[in-house]
Amino acid sequence: MTLQPEDELELYKAVYDNSPGLCFILDETGKILDVNKACAQSLGCTTSELMETSILDLLDLETWETLQGTLINAGEQLIQAIDCKIRSLHPSRSALWVRLNLSGLSRSSNIFILFGEDVTQIREFEEKLRHKEKQFRLVTDSLAGKVSYVDSQKRYQYVSQQYGEWSKVSSNEIVGQTVEGFMGTSAYPRVQKYVEAALSGEKVTYEVTWNFADGSERYLTVNYIPDIAESGEILGFYAIMQDLTESKKVEKILHQFNASLEQQVRERTAQLQQTLVFETVLKRITEKVRDTLDESQILQVVVEQVALGLGCHYCDTSLYNINQGTASVYCAYITSTTSARRHIAFSDFFELYSQLLQGQCLQFCEIVPTLIRSAQEQLAILVCPISDGQEVLGDLRLCHQKDDAFEESEVRLMQQVASQCAIALRQARLYRAQSIQVEKLEELNQLKDDFLSTISHELRTPVTNMKMAIQMLSLTLGRDQVIAEQDRVNRYLQILQDECTREARLINNLLDLQRLESKEPALTVEPILLEPWLLKLLEPFQERTQDAQQKLQLDIPAGMPPFVSEPVMLERILTELLNNACKYTPAGEQIVLSVHTCAQGIQVRVTNFGVEIPAAYLERIFDKFYRVPSSDPWRQGGTGLGLALTHKLVEHLEGAIWVESHSGQTIFTIELPALPKGDGT
Repeated sequence: MTLQPEDELELYKAVYDNSPGLCFILDETGKILDVNKACAQSLGCTTSELMETSILDLLDLETWETLQGTLINAGEQLIQAIDCKIRSLHPSRSALWVRLNLSGLSRSSNIFILFGEDVTQIREFEEKLRHKEKQFRLVTDSLAGKVSYVDSQKRYQYVSQQYGEWSKVSSNEIVGQTVEGFMGTSAYPRVQKYVEAALSGEKVTYEVTWNFADGSERYLTVNYIPDIAESGEILGFYAIMQDLTESKKVEKILHQFNASLEQQVRERTAQLQQTLVFETVLKRITEKVRDTLDESQILQVVVEQVALGLGCHYCDTSLYNINQGTASVYCAYITSTTSARRHIAFSDFFELYSQLLQGQCLQFCEIVPTLIRSAQEQLAILVCPISDGQEVLGDLRLCHQKDDAFEESEVRLMQQVASQCAIALRQARLYRAQSIQVEKLEELNQLKDDFLSTISHELRTPVTNMKMAIQMLSLTLGRDQVIAEQDRVNRYLQILQDECTREARLINNLLDLQRLESKEPALTVEPILLEPWLLKLLEPFQERTQDAQQKLQLDIPAGMPPFVSEPVMLERILTELLNNACKYTPAGEQIVLSVHTCAQGIQVRVTNFGVEIPAAYLERIFDKFYRVPSSDPWRQGGTGLGLALTHKLVEHLEGAIWVESHSGQTIFTIELPALPKGDGT
């Protein structure tokens, strides 16, 4: 059936309006004469809005001219597609990517049809693919590893920039080649099984050596990762290579370094163990010689400990006699034979001993034995001087059955041992010299004591006789009344009596002090009622203090219990202190004797006012024969034995005595414990 022209027109109109593609009817200037519905919908406009515009409002001029040029060159029947963007008239709608072609209705017509296919999604997908590819290339090119992709036909489809630079072949030259073609028929069999395994879907890792044409060699680790489609088809595999050449070199260096370090550790450990052994030897020697004062024992200890600690062949010590120019070997240790004590002249080994006497440590070898009596074999000998910093006392000699030098640690140990030996020897000699000096002093002291005892006894006898004669003379003169000037005679007799008593007191003090220093006399203790006992003790001093215009006072608590002590010694102590107070207390001043109980027993104080002893003299106040200096040292008399004797008596009673002087007063304080009754020690 043939359609009528009007029906055919309607049919074409329906096809035109309902076509999914974009259709523009344009005149020769580009003005839009008509558009289909798909065109209006895609651009978000109405048909009437588009028919009032030009195609140049939607396309740029360059694209329109390109379309027209293509049409003119090709003729009205050839359609050339061009991809470009079509703008929307509404700002809210984004531009579309379309594929356009232009055709004319006829050669004589100036009407054109512009067909467009929306390819926005295709272009966006292609853009994403290009972006992904760019990212992939950036990532692979930045990796230290070399990345390539091999398809199922074993052809390179992608090679990273790093891979190309490393292989010294352009990436473009590699792409398209087979693995075998790139590697060569001689090298490919080494990796063939790994390639086939990867194309079978297996992940592969292996190491291989790559030889370049220039003769260089590289070590590689290679990973093949299969590219498997969702359907399970093996599309190819990714090859990632890491160049291990530098790592291998570093690994080799590290291996060598570790081996060297282990050797150093072993050597250091051996040194530390040796140092520990040496420290043990030095400590043992120090501990054994520091408490002994016997030179022979010191030298014997040093020789034995050094020989055993170092495991040496021979060790000995010598002492020097500088005046005679000889060295005497006192102690020796020999592993094979024994060595007798012998003397060596400095002159026989002048060069050796001249250096030792200057404090120098020496090493040398000896083949024919001279210094050391041993088998005729080559020995390494180390000799260290024993010097205390003032002089060389001797030497310490060590021998090894070897011809190499001694280690620094051995030399250092010998020097330290020699130093300790010098200290011990010097200490022993000082002690011996001090002992001799002490013996001489004790002998002199004994001679002095014997002299004092003898002279005291010799002085006591005539004084006793003098005193007896004075008493007899006094009785005779008093009975006969034969002398007219009795007062003058009595005064002379009193002088003789006083001086005789003074001389007797001096002699008694000397004898008593000597007896207390040489031996401890026995104590005869008994309970003492202090208050009546002290009142009786003070009776002679009452008249004396009144004559000297002094005041004497006793301060004692009422009802004090009896105190157990040696009454004779206690009386001697208090009498001496009271005599001392009466001698030095000015007229008009006071003397106080006070007694109080304390934790130790009793405390007795003798205080005299109006006199003060300088602090510089207080420390020596109890020394024998010491008297406080004054402008007139003989004005008060005395020998300086009274307070020394008092101090000894207080010590003998197991008490303590001290003196204080300040604020115009001098205070002697005594603390005495109660002694056990009947103690005869």
